[in-house]
Amino acid sequence: MDSKEKKQLARQRREAAKQAQKFHKEQKQKNKSSEKARKKGSVSKIKEAVNSGRASQYEDISREEKFRRESEEKLRHLQPHDFEDGYYIDEYSEKKRAEKRAKEIRKQEKEVIRRNKKPMTSKQVRLKRILISAGIFVAVLIIGIVLSLTVLFKTEKIDIEGDIY
Repeated sequence: MDSKEKKQLARQRREAAKQAQKFHKEQKQKNKSSEKARKKGSVSKIKEAVNSGRASQYEDISREEKFRRESEEKLRHLQPHDFEDGYYIDEYSEKKRAEKRAKEIRKQEKEVIRRNKKPMTSKQVRLKRILISAGIFVAVLIIGIVLSLTVLFKTEKIDIEGDIY
């Protein structure tokens, strides 16, 4: 992956993160405005019942699933369009568009906003270096002990010559 692709990928991630933040901000504003309207009592009881029914329908589902259900609803109520060869309903292209948008929404939902790490202080750098060097030293020591006991100084039989009991 070259630097242009990396930059483009980083730019896409930033844009996706901005879109996600914008969406969440809009959702908070919608929730606040609906709460204010309920408190004021300006909405009629009939409208409130209708709206509450819609809300309960989509309470615990993801944005993607919500979009899919809404697009299915739109597909059911598609009107015929005038094309060169006559009037007909273009369900296939509508389904393809909806599927493409659903994939975008899924990608946005799974996008993780990465934050830059704070730079380490000089004490933290020194401590990290000490721990790494100590770990390497211990690993070399253990490897040396294991090799000396198994491969390097392997003794199976001891013969003594010259002195008789």
